[in-house]
Amino acid sequence: MEITGTILERSRAIQFSRRYLLGCLDQITDEALDFRLTPPNGQLTYSIREHLLHLADEGELCVWLSKHKQEMPDEAWRVKHNGDGTWTLQGDWPTRDSIRAELEKSWAMQDEFFCGRPATEIDAVISDKHPHLVWEAIDWLLIHESQHRGQVMTLVRMAGFEPPKWQ
Repeated sequence: MEITGTILERSRAIQFSRRYLLGCLDQITDEALDFRLTPPNGQLTYSIREHLLHLADEGELCVWLSKHKQEMPDEAWRVKHNGDGTWTLQGDWPTRDSIRAELEKSWAMQDEFFCGRPATEIDAVISDKHPHLVWEAIDWLLIHESQHRGQVMTLVRMAGFEPPKWQ
């Protein structure tokens, strides 16, 4: 059997994950983007907005490490960790549309470097400094995104909205 198409075209998991995250945005209001839990220990947790921007950051970081062989510049981070368990938003994303634009920008970068490759290159080595294969990078991105997708889904529900149905 001949394998055709790009990795993205063939990966239902990537397509599902992206549709679901955007579906969560569609289900809430702009005001709900700042909803967060405050655990009993008082530890700061991500808001819905911060979860989604963090996903955009981590996707781009994976590209930076593989393609540029270095960390992202400080100014490229949307959610900048301060090293003391806190973080700072380094921009203004007040609406669901602005968050959607950041996710789509990050996904475009990921697609260009990882997912837009021919499916036959799934086992290509993509970095010598951080040696890993295309599928390993995509696997990490999907697992990380799945963790945060579950957290976003929980926050959406706790903020009083119904998350999208699994399809």
